Amino acid sequence: MWSPAGTALVEAGRWALITAILLLALNTTRRNYFESIAQAMHWACVALSVLALAQFWLGLEWFPARAAPGSTFGNRNFFAELLAATFPLSLWLSFRRQTIISNLRTTLGFSIIIVALMSTGTRAALIAAIFATIAMTVLLAYTKHKSLMLSKPLVLLATIIFISLTVLGLGSIPSTNDDILRDDIEMKFGRTAIERTAKRLGSLVQADTYEEDSSFGIRRAGWSAAWQMIQKHPIQGIGAGGWNNVSPLYMPEQLDTQAIWMAHNEPLQLVVEYGVVGWMALLSSGVLLTFASARNLSRLRSESRVKAFQALRPMVIVISLIVMGVTSLSGLPLHAAATCYLLAIYLGLLLTSSCKTRKFTLPQMVSLGALVPRLAVLCLLTAGIAISIQAIRFDYYVRQGVGALQGLAESPQLRSNPKFAELRDHAFSDIDKGLGIYPEHTLLLMPAIGSMVKLNEYDQALVYLQKILAHIPHLTDAQCQEVQMQANLKRFDAAEAILSRIERARPQAVCLPITKFVLAYKREDFLEATNLGKAQIEKVKIGNRPDEARYLVDYTYRAAIRISDWDTALKALAVRATLWPELKAGSWLLAARLQAGLAQSRISPEAIDSYKKALSASTTSERQQIIRDLPPTYRDVLQPNQTK
Repeated sequence: MWSPAGTALVEAGRWALITAILLLALNTTRRNYFESIAQAMHWACVALSVLALAQFWLGLEWFPARAAPGSTFGNRNFFAELLAATFPLSLWLSFRRQTIISNLRTTLGFSIIIVALMSTGTRAALIAAIFATIAMTVLLAYTKHKSLMLSKPLVLLATIIFISLTVLGLGSIPSTNDDILRDDIEMKFGRTAIERTAKRLGSLVQADTYEEDSSFGIRRAGWSAAWQMIQKHPIQGIGAGGWNNVSPLYMPEQLDTQAIWMAHNEPLQLVVEYGVVGWMALLSSGVLLTFASARNLSRLRSESRVKAFQALRPMVIVISLIVMGVTSLSGLPLHAAATCYLLAIYLGLLLTSSCKTRKFTLPQMVSLGALVPRLAVLCLLTAGIAISIQAIRFDYYVRQGVGALQGLAESPQLRSNPKFAELRDHAFSDIDKGLGIYPEHTLLLMPAIGSMVKLNEYDQALVYLQKILAHIPHLTDAQCQEVQMQANLKRFDAAEAILSRIERARPQAVCLPITKFVLAYKREDFLEATNLGKAQIEKVKIGNRPDEARYLVDYTYRAAIRISDWDTALKALAVRATLWPELKAGSWLLAARLQAGLAQSRISPEAIDSYKKALSASTTSERQQIIRDLPPTYRDVLQPNQTK
């Protein structure tokens, strides 16, 4: 078993770039460059943190983030992993200046970084930052020459007070970002950076954090699948970049296999994909860190201030690398460009600072023996750049097309635009251009399938689903979507055949119930659809599939109405009012009309209660319309303050 050629080629390019950057750092840096490099990383993180806090506080949308605040990374976890990886450097810079004025700018920047990290609520990164603080404190206690690392006592005290007050002040500013506020309502994440940190770290001692359907539970299922893959492919692994293609075979049936696109454990994924080579890479990294730590810790205790100072900087890098290791146990730092290449820079700096590495000189450059490997590195670097450019083009075209389809689907006014067909066709064209570059990278298309369904583009959705399944045939979610597309196109025999295969292979698949419901409804078997819907709406959650949940509730109501199952119809409306606050007034109004109709000439207390709920949840304009449409008998019964 091996990964697709395109995926493996991208992985080869990634490792080639990492190697080239490592060699560049190894051969161009000197020990006295360390502070300049640390300053550059520190201020880059400050700039990124300012953007992230603008997203958190003000809802800035310059760089859209799927999980805010993500700064320019599009995801808060990737951003937090970068801040954690540079945290020891910023910490070191903030506490070594000898005057308050010279320290002010750096500590202000460090305070901003801390608040930005807290605002993400990323638990692994927060834990890594706490570890970095403890490790740097222990390092201070260990060295004999504390003045090398610390400011004067008065400056140190002023620095600690300044950082504490700044973090307390900035961390108490509430967010106005709609996504952050929604997270607080749905998941109780908190509205300030301090609240977010306290609640996210506090969740580590709560039992529901470790349930099967929690984020940790899903990752734990992925790690369990990884060990199964290691046992089955211990030597060569499953292939470079092969996780997404192979992992669905090993996931629990009841798990949403769309939820785990990567292992969220870099050491584990490295071994899964590369086998023995992965183990060797981990062992080499461990040996390097152990050697560097042992060598430099002994020098920190030296009587020589020069030796102690030379040992301090590599120890800061060692702590930074360990921090990256901590975040990699439940994150993806090797799959984000910034942290990936930061790893290469750190390794180059560590080798330069703690080992007697040999630098290339001009006379060596002209020798044939040295020229060949340099040409090889140059070729690898060129190939890596070419692959990266193609990857950027692929990502741009696919995301542009998917984003355009999502925009068309979510904006009803655009559907009446005379240029609607042109915009839709252009979106499909962009997606096809992207797939023409990397046809194996089809997982990015999954978010667009729902948009195509809203646009009634079932044929095109089916084409893309079949492309996804051509490269990832074991993705149960895509198979279920294919059943639903075939049902929408009235191809019931094909839908039944695919459904039978899913039931035989993965009878407990999480997508099966909704798939059976869609098929029953499209076949106009409303009794079966009502029974299936009734069993599901009692435990329905919006989760990460709001469109699917809405479809289930709405069409359960419609199916129940078709067969005069009034109890199920009313139950569906009650669920609709509970899960979607913006639909509460309309849902209770439908329930009231249904209850009033069932009561015929009698006045129904249930209908009165539903009318009151509809009036209470409605806006001013909606309330006036409801009052105008009230049956006269109910208008007289309702309290005057309800009909004002």
